[in-house]
Amino acid sequence: MLSESEMFNIVTDLVPHWGVKKERENFKLTLPIGKNGYPIHSLIAYAPGDELNRWINSLQQISNEYLDKSSTGSFFLDRQLFETRLVSEWLNINGYNTDWAKLFDFNRMLENRTYENASIGFHFIYEKGLVGTLSLFDADIQKYLDVLAETNYTYFKVGDNWTYHSYEFISIDDVNDPGQILVPQFLIPYQNRLGKNECGITRTKRGDLIIYDKRGLLASYRKGSWKIYKATSLKNTLIKICNNNHWMGTNLYPILFDLSYRRHGALIIIDQKDNYKEFINNEQSLLNNSKGTPLHQALSQRLGQIDLKSKDAVSKPLLLELASIDGAIVFNKKGKLVAFGAMIKSHSNSNSEQGARSSAALSAFHYGALPFKVSSDGEIVCLLDSTLHQNAQELLKVNFY
Repeated sequence: MLSESEMFNIVTDLVPHWGVKKERENFKLTLPIGKNGYPIHSLIAYAPGDELNRWINSLQQISNEYLDKSSTGSFFLDRQLFETRLVSEWLNINGYNTDWAKLFDFNRMLENRTYENASIGFHFIYEKGLVGTLSLFDADIQKYLDVLAETNYTYFKVGDNWTYHSYEFISIDDVNDPGQILVPQFLIPYQNRLGKNECGITRTKRGDLIIYDKRGLLASYRKGSWKIYKATSLKNTLIKICNNNHWMGTNLYPILFDLSYRRHGALIIIDQKDNYKEFINNEQSLLNNSKGTPLHQALSQRLGQIDLKSKDAVSKPLLLELASIDGAIVFNKKGKLVAFGAMIKSHSNSNSEQGARSSAALSAFHYGALPFKVSSDGEIVCLLDSTLHQNAQELLKVNFY
């Protein structure tokens, strides 16, 4: 069906921030696929009992299953079958053992349907062991379901085998501050409602399928491919990239994923050497600057309070809007916002990149900054110095979606 090397590439694509090739104080893992072990690197270590380690240990059995199967005749279909098997195993390991293939088939069916010329979305909260009587995937009721659980603050409570239990809504007064946010901001009302043995399943109006629980993101399906997430590991990877600053990495997590799911291209730059005035082309984008635009001067007092290294002064909604403006938002090494709508001077080593945002991110990297680029199709990439910010510079790309 698929070769071992093809399976290896699929597995590494499934887990964001895997596939690190360079030795950068990273941790070597061995993926058991078929009869062989394939080495890969991660920026952080995983504990022996960690869910991701348990999932790695299941790879040999799953890969052998698919090595013995006949091909469908389509690499795309073969890949999709293998991916969905791996994702189902990941969700089972996390405590949600149900017929995930049925949900995935339903989601693919919705790709070919619209309501009032718009894509169909929904919010489910699944509780393990809950029993209902009506299948939510019954074709006879789909025209009603297409509009009942897609609006903000409404959802279906579902049980095993995707059966209906209740139709619910969330009062704005019930939405509490979750502290550390390990899901995109727009999912917080639903995450707030989750209890033990419950996970949320959201299909956005853009067709993205997102699965999450109280711990954070678990998996997502977008543009025909899956990703699986161990939310704390992803957060800890961001913390390590941000020179082990806890709150900077923790605060970046929901900001990056919110931008990604909004499909807003953005460039966030952390200037670790405080030389941002040397690589910003348009001085008027700087806060607290006499040459700034009237708007920048008017907003300086408020926006100057934003601090990525703070638990309480991040103002994520403001940052999400600022990041959507053409140009970059720039923070100094203390985590303070110093510019928005910034145009980055082109660096001679950035000519290989296609696209203005990619070129600006690479230029910022060569000026010694730490850029996070979110593309308009949702991809999240960090350009990192693999030499741990010593005198030499070597580019390392870390993908988060």
